Amino acid sequence: MMTIDRTEFLSSFAAVQQSEPEVFKKLRQRAWERFLEIGPPHEHTDKYAYMRLKPLYQESFLKAEVTSCSQESIVDAVLPECKNSYIVFVDGLFTVTLSDVTGIQSSIVLLPLSAAMKSYGTLLQNSWTKALKEENDPFALLNMACCQDGAFLYIPPKLEVTQPIQVIHVSTEQQRAVWLMPRLHLFQGKHSKVVLTTTTFSKNSQKCLLNALTEITVEEGASLICTQQSEMSAGWQFEALRMNLKRSANCKIFQIGNGDAVVRRDSKIELAGEAAEVSISGAWLLDKSKEIHVNILIEHQEPHTHSMQLFKGVLTDSAQSNFQGRIFVHKKAQKTEAYQLNNNLVLSDKSHANSKPDLEIFADDVKASHGTTVGQLEPEELFYLKARGFSEQDARSCLIAGFCREVLSELPIASQRAA
Repeated sequence: MMTIDRTEFLSSFAAVQQSEPEVFKKLRQRAWERFLEIGPPHEHTDKYAYMRLKPLYQESFLKAEVTSCSQESIVDAVLPECKNSYIVFVDGLFTVTLSDVTGIQSSIVLLPLSAAMKSYGTLLQNSWTKALKEENDPFALLNMACCQDGAFLYIPPKLEVTQPIQVIHVSTEQQRAVWLMPRLHLFQGKHSKVVLTTTTFSKNSQKCLLNALTEITVEEGASLICTQQSEMSAGWQFEALRMNLKRSANCKIFQIGNGDAVVRRDSKIELAGEAAEVSISGAWLLDKSKEIHVNILIEHQEPHTHSMQLFKGVLTDSAQSNFQGRIFVHKKAQKTEAYQLNNNLVLSDKSHANSKPDLEIFADDVKASHGTTVGQLEPEELFYLKARGFSEQDARSCLIAGFCREVLSELPIASQRAA
């Protein structure tokens, strides 16, 4: 098989880590060196085996120009439940003037990462040093190397945030294919509660590369609900989620796939404290030639931790999905419970659903299971509905909705459930 030339792709980013702000130069340089050491993925890289990389590497990307974006242009993206509690990134840059958190408690801290380094420098430096040592995903490293300035969100201990906080990523109209590198660091104090939802949409008819990195630390006894939803119109969207849960912390994550972009979500979750819990679920409905790639690693590092993965995909036309879920149970993590399931409906001969569940267990007192299914709509169920007056189209839609309901009905925000 012919090797894909990645020279043009690399040249799009080579000098960026030397740019402002000054406080990030050393970190960016180290991340760039680590990125080059690993290298951008190729067609033989296991975690990218089913992704069509050639079109991506054939593009010559420019750094997105700083453009003006009015409050009116983002108002339609703000969820009704998140009025006055949203954080805006425009073309990859955290934009303070468009963000609004006046609807939630004033004790919450929202700062540009460069400003947060002055008050929370030790916390951020420790997190980034650890990430540079352990990170092995090239696109997460690329974000570290090229991100200009991101956002820092701090939730104080024992605070229950009064309404969901929405993170909005906006891509504006650009003359050429551009890259965007938004970055968010959330630090959640002990016994706090928050709902965080991320929405990505594009006004850009040109192809763009949106490569986002979200780093989350959930302290002891804290509770987090997190949703991710994309409505990008074109290009490639990479989302890296890095999460560390301390003792008795718990988190629910929902990943919803739609839009026309090629989407890849890479999640690494560390259950780093005893009795930490995480559930991560997702659903996608893909048509045309859309594709989504989901890669998950959950590390059970301490005893009595619990994890659950549930993903459901519906594919038609020439769409394709790829699910790779890995559960790693350390020797110390006795009494772990870990479950994983990926169900797929493949509704055309040209669509493909690839699934690779994986367990790696080094403890001897563990409950764990994994599985995957690929099937079609049951003819008997279609006949039953049609015999009771449903059209073919309505019957199929009803069965598909029922297939996805287990995931979508659990979404924490009412307007997202209704959509």
